[in-house]
Amino acid sequence: MGKDKQHHDIETGKNYPNQMEDPQLRWGFIRKVYSILTLQLLLTVAIASIVVVTPRINQFFHTRAGLITYIIIAVCTMISKELLCFFFHSANTLLTKGSCVS
Repeated sequence: MGKDKQHHDIETGKNYPNQMEDPQLRWGFIRKVYSILTLQLLLTVAIASIVVVTPRINQFFHTRAGLITYIIIAVCTMISKELLCFFFHSANTLLTKGSCVS
């Protein structure tokens, strides 16, 4: 209780005691992440609205062929995601182990 507490002023931009990087760098990263998420959401809404509004596409997804197409797209997406994660995870593990050995 008798220890001197450091005061961190939010207006100075140094909110964390050990923050070494420029606060503008952090805010730039946050802006990039939110802009990517916004673009992904807008693209999803655009594609979903086209599927819902266009009667022929909407009716296609209500048939058996549309269901099979949807399942194939979902399975291919999951397989490609797993393969990419496996490849990058393996590469990351090999690089980490290689740097620790040398």
